[in-house]
Amino acid sequence: MSTSPAPKVSVLLPVWNAERYLAGAIDSVLAQTFTDFELLVVDDGSTDGSGALIRRHRDRRILRIENEKNLGVTRSLNLAIQRARGRYLARMDADDRCAPERFERQVAFLDAHPRVALVASRARRIDERGAPLGVLDTPVDGEMLRRRVRLGNCIVHGSVMMRADAVRALGGYDEAMERAEDYDLWLRIVQLHEIAALPDLLYDWRDHGDGVGRRHSAEQEAVTQRVRLAARHRFASALVAELMTGQVTVDDAARSALDLLREEDNARTPAHRAAAWLAACARRAPRLHAHWHRLRNQRALAQLRRVLRAAAAGSMDRSATCTAVTAWLLERDPDRP
Repeated sequence: MSTSPAPKVSVLLPVWNAERYLAGAIDSVLAQTFTDFELLVVDDGSTDGSGALIRRHRDRRILRIENEKNLGVTRSLNLAIQRARGRYLARMDADDRCAPERFERQVAFLDAHPRVALVASRARRIDERGAPLGVLDTPVDGEMLRRRVRLGNCIVHGSVMMRADAVRALGGYDEAMERAEDYDLWLRIVQLHEIAALPDLLYDWRDHGDGVGRRHSAEQEAVTQRVRLAARHRFASALVAELMTGQVTVDDAARSALDLLREEDNARTPAHRAAAWLAACARRAPRLHAHWHRLRNQRALAQLRRVLRAAAAGSMDRSATCTAVTAWLLERDPDRP
């Protein structure tokens, strides 16, 4: 156990067979203008030269954690969180790079906004050689980011800095959500806290053939759908708990569920909206479809109210009500598979 003063930031860097890009990732952290950090590098059973490369770095801020076997990124992150001493947790991926002023700007933002538990940054997409390929779409308006993240993962994992106490209170990363563990954590954070993204391009995300998204795309998509289902269920559970303890009325609960769907619909991108409009045209003429849409919403709201009234009257238990509300939300989710 270190007896030195706790740093303000703990950087979490899991590594598995990342020798090709790792030096650049570590060097970009060590070059930060903000220097009060520790860098927890977790060698997750690498079989290439990653371990030797890590050991060659002699910077006193580096703390090496060596897994005897490959445990996966989620377990490795949780092990690092257990060892982390900083007030803030910064993520970093072994094949990416960050700008020298990244930590300085994110620390300043979190210091100035105590209600924000997570701040990301915009990120540049780069190729295997580091050449720019474009900019990833992360909304910088806090309210829009909150809405958009419920539709899909629009935050680059390695770009975030989070409050350690908020992450620990949520139990860290869910190891059952490997491949989408970051998205699951964002959705749990956003249910309780504010989140933000800086407009600055402070992170370079490397798009290459060995990336997790490329190697495990089908599995990642399946876990992402599980993550969204879990988020729907948490929303339904909280709503039903408020209803059954008398904190909200049936009408208030129904409006909250409908407002959730409306907020998400308002956050959809123009391309997403265009696709939905074309699908509507294929079903019906626009005027007929608008009329049909209004009727459908009225019927849906009446259906939800019936479920909530049954719960309030005691004729449906909490578990059954949560399941029914979750199903209601999923039936009206245009992004469901």
